[in-house]
Amino acid sequence: MLKSILRWWRRPENSSGYVGYLKTIENNKVRYELRFFPDDEEDLPELKAYSAKPLLITYQEDGWDVEQTLLDHFMWQAIRVDRGKRAGRNIRRDRCGAIFDKDVLGLDDQLYAEAEKAKKEARLKEEGDAEEGCLSLIIAIVLAPFTLGLSLLFVLYGGFCLRESAKSTGKREQYEKTIRPVHPEKIQALLRILIDNKALL
Repeated sequence: MLKSILRWWRRPENSSGYVGYLKTIENNKVRYELRFFPDDEEDLPELKAYSAKPLLITYQEDGWDVEQTLLDHFMWQAIRVDRGKRAGRNIRRDRCGAIFDKDVLGLDDQLYAEAEKAKKEARLKEEGDAEEGCLSLIIAIVLAPFTLGLSLLFVLYGGFCLRESAKSTGKREQYEKTIRPVHPEKIQALLRILIDNKALL
């Protein structure tokens, strides 16, 4: 009840407009912004230019309420939240929305494609270095009775390869954490509607 009253109190006179989900660069860090932009088509080109990469821009008659519904669900993951109406930086708008340090909506296809590619490359390097390191240690054991100096070189090289393999394991595990989020059906259904009606970017 209280949430409904607060939403009614904050609702702008014209709640139609664009719901935008933007990938931006802030202090050399990737950020994702969920925003409502008032019903003014003249602002759309400037909106696209403002973002490093607009992942979603869709016009909705109830755009402000749609954006608020998304905010209610994702707000706890935000690093900064703007509620109400005030002047925004870079472009004029009834600013309300939030900034995230990760892709909470799961719309950055490039992010997941690059993570998958990097994960495969790290796995191949991990396996290759491990095999080479183990082979070097086996050779070192075989050579040990005959030439200790050469055997020591193989031990050192094998240790280096195994250390590089461990680094690749750490990178692979880090990339494996980059997965597309799974949302409740209500939020997922809302996102499908927005994606189906998104403007050409």
